[in-house]
Amino acid sequence: MRPDERQRVLDSALDLCARHSLSDIGLDHLAHAAGVSAFDIVRTFQSKENILKAVLERELEMMAAAAHDPALRMPGETFRDELVVLARIILDEYRRRLPPAR
Repeated sequence: MRPDERQRVLDSALDLCARHSLSDIGLDHLAHAAGVSAFDIVRTFQSKENILKAVLERELEMMAAAAHDPALRMPGETFRDELVVLARIILDEYRRRLPPAR
């Protein structure tokens, strides 16, 4: 898979996960959204879990790259402060997706 196709798959997976439950996202749906063949997705990633892992790794790399630039932080904010904020956002989103407690 070409780098631009891989990028489209990861972008599409992230977009679909933001709008749908993971169980509702099929390979054909992802392939159509990314404009690549389902065969190429399977050949490159082998599983849905590997796609999600690649999305997460890419997003964390982008966050880490931005965190190293103090100009991108709020005044007086440290790298640790930024990590705490990011962790809270991630946890809030994760909790929002959990089924209600019974």
